[in-house]
Amino acid sequence: MDQILKIAKKSVRALNKNGPFSLIGSAFTLINNYAELKLNYIEQRIKYGSSAPNPSQTIQVNPQNIEYMMVPAFSFSKSKYQTYIMGGNWDQQHSSEKISIHRGGHPKKNLVEIENYGFYRSLQNHFKKETPWEKTEFYNWAVEDARKNNIGNHYESMESIRHRLNKIDELYNSIRTEGYKPQQELDHPVPAVNEVQVNIGRRGEIIFDEGKHRFIISKILGIQSIPVRVFVRHEEWQKIRKEVTTASDKKQLNKVARQSLDHPDLANISSHLI
Repeated sequence: MDQILKIAKKSVRALNKNGPFSLIGSAFTLINNYAELKLNYIEQRIKYGSSAPNPSQTIQVNPQNIEYMMVPAFSFSKSKYQTYIMGGNWDQQHSSEKISIHRGGHPKKNLVEIENYGFYRSLQNHFKKETPWEKTEFYNWAVEDARKNNIGNHYESMESIRHRLNKIDELYNSIRTEGYKPQQELDHPVPAVNEVQVNIGRRGEIIFDEGKHRFIISKILGIQSIPVRVFVRHEEWQKIRKEVTTASDKKQLNKVARQSLDHPDLANISSHLI
């Protein structure tokens, strides 16, 4: 019911702002997205039972403990209204390279240290070292690469770039003074999909995927807990989740599963264990 009310509110805002045709389009898109979430969960339940990932669910994680990011992000090529279980070695391809701002265009999946990400370095310098935006790597990329190559309407002109920088400043100051607010409190119609997204590797490693502004700001501010949505889980990690849900006693679990019971992705499926 809450989701339906939020969809209705957003549709009314679209009507007031852009007229009746916008209302129809906005309502259709929101309902379609909500349906995709629900269908994905039904599919996961059929395949994985009580250990099935829920695309509408979030977990609490400490951003200070997340060291690596997925390049390019899974969310660049997959629907954000679903959650996925994937095999392969995507969770083991570590890279020491330094990357700029744009994370697309890489030929294969790599795990890059967040400290080697140009956007992180730019925000760290701007907010912690008081470096003017104009002297950051992000500003140089926005002016020289994004604006000239038409990478998004945020960077189509110097005015739009300045507006973007002001918005980042506003977000930082809001989180610093008011705390980190989940999307549920911000009245997003489908809150989970607008949270920071992470992936989980075969041994439970939490890897940043998307939502870079809030995630990086939370790291810079030293925030210890934020809500995130798990976008991709490694199939070996999903086996651990299934083992936890099918066991009745911790003694029935293998060593890896027992040692992982304090993992945030197991918190909501392990309370039955004795």
